[in-house]
Amino acid sequence: MKIFLLSIMKDKKIRIRFLILIILLIYIPMILNIFINYKSTMSIITKERIESSNQVLYKTTQSIDYNIDNLKKDINEIANDNGYNASLYQYDKVEEKYQKRVDSYLQEKLNEVKNENYFIDHLIYVTYNDKFFSNEEEHKIIEDEFLKSKVYREFLKDERDQIWIYNDDETSYLKDDYEESLIVFQKLNYMIPKAMAEKHNVQEKDRNFHAGILVTIVNIDALNSLYKDILVNDIYDISIFNDKGEVLFNNKEDLNLSSEVKDSIDKGINIETKEIDYNNKKVLLSISKIESIDGWYLSTIQSMDSIIGETKESLRESFLMLGFVGLIISLWIILELLVFSKLMTEKEVSNYRLEVTEDMNSKLRIYKHDFFNHLQIIQGLLEMKQSDKALNYLQDVVKEGRLLTSRYKIGIPEIEATIYSAINKAKKVGINVEIDFIELPKNININLYDLSKILTNLLKNAVQALEVSGFDNKVLKIEIYESVGDYVFSVYNNKPIIKEEIRDNIFEKDFSTNGDKNRGLGLYIVKSLVEKNNGSLDLIIDDGNYFIVRFPKN
Repeated sequence: MKIFLLSIMKDKKIRIRFLILIILLIYIPMILNIFINYKSTMSIITKERIESSNQVLYKTTQSIDYNIDNLKKDINEIANDNGYNASLYQYDKVEEKYQKRVDSYLQEKLNEVKNENYFIDHLIYVTYNDKFFSNEEEHKIIEDEFLKSKVYREFLKDERDQIWIYNDDETSYLKDDYEESLIVFQKLNYMIPKAMAEKHNVQEKDRNFHAGILVTIVNIDALNSLYKDILVNDIYDISIFNDKGEVLFNNKEDLNLSSEVKDSIDKGINIETKEIDYNNKKVLLSISKIESIDGWYLSTIQSMDSIIGETKESLRESFLMLGFVGLIISLWIILELLVFSKLMTEKEVSNYRLEVTEDMNSKLRIYKHDFFNHLQIIQGLLEMKQSDKALNYLQDVVKEGRLLTSRYKIGIPEIEATIYSAINKAKKVGINVEIDFIELPKNININLYDLSKILTNLLKNAVQALEVSGFDNKVLKIEIYESVGDYVFSVYNNKPIIKEEIRDNIFEKDFSTNGDKNRGLGLYIVKSLVEKNNGSLDLIIDDGNYFIVRFPKN
């Protein structure tokens, strides 16, 4: 496992990918954790909000029921008062002076009831013979219009004793222009006292008489106050619906939620809160049945924006904290990998130097062995009186020795070994080599590992081009010199001349003169390494191909 990891860490690209993988392994779980927390938090908050809404809505409907029941109780109490009803029934049968007393009495009693109940705006008696009595001097009904109204005529035939009418289409009988109106009709019955019935021989079944109806105009503002100030967070609208899903009262315009409300009503559920989509937003729709009035339902709509906003803000703070911790961890890992990478690079350079030294030692041993062979050959030629051949042979040996020893004039063993290796290969394939070096300082401001790669690729390309050219008189020229504050490294091959149409593309990645993409990296690597060390690379075509690399001294 250790060897496998070391082999991976030697590759720079793999190291970068490994670094990216580590960062992803840090941040992906963080993001997933935040996402899961967001969903879980939203679910919990929504559940809590639903439970809270149900509780508030239940208490609100209880309050409405309590006050409506009290209103019904007051209406029933006055409607069932046999003394009031007797006065109404017998009104036309008494003298005028008694009628005035009855008028005053009924007005006083109606006014008492009205003052005792906050929800009553106006009370009116309508007798069976079409007389009107009100709690005020001027009652709020247009008598003729009321008597002709459809709702009045139908109620007289109705079996029910009480009906509630909201925003009836035929409200022209009301004197004031009510934007909203809630009216209660209650039938009045007069029962002849038992003693009087016995005295006048009235049968039990004939004791009851229709005395008229009690019309109660409800104070809409008082009724609205029961639910419009409901303590629910982010309330968007609150309404009262009937069992058909039609809006009876609402704070705003109709929000077109009748179908959603009707679905809940049809389920027969007394109270329900559900999450729905409205205008591309999440809202909570709550519905609760008002038991005191048949077919009435209280409904609220709550915005989820604040819930979502608060949750997002909380999670954003958590994300920033986790992101900061993740960044610290990532920076630490990056630092560790950079240090490790530097150590690996230094180790690679040391190994490369060691290999170069061993290669040079090996070549020196071989040359030492060959040197004695050369001496024996020269001695043999001289003994055979072949002095001219001996001299030519000796000149070749001296030339080869100079090539070997000339490497020390450069002053940097890595560069000397790189050039010497290329020279040997060139000579083996019949290439004439010309060299001209200066001695470089040991503290040259260039990465020696990069410089060795640059020269290796340039020399390799030049030797390969000459080897396969098919021309005679193949020349490889290597020069190292100073020029206007630069160190210049020049590699020249006289054949073949690089074609003009490919000169601009020769340094591009994957470009190769032989069409093999796997071999089209040499000059691209050279250019990248030269630029990395703040140098320049030029191709000059004259009597051959000159690849000239310049590095500033400072």
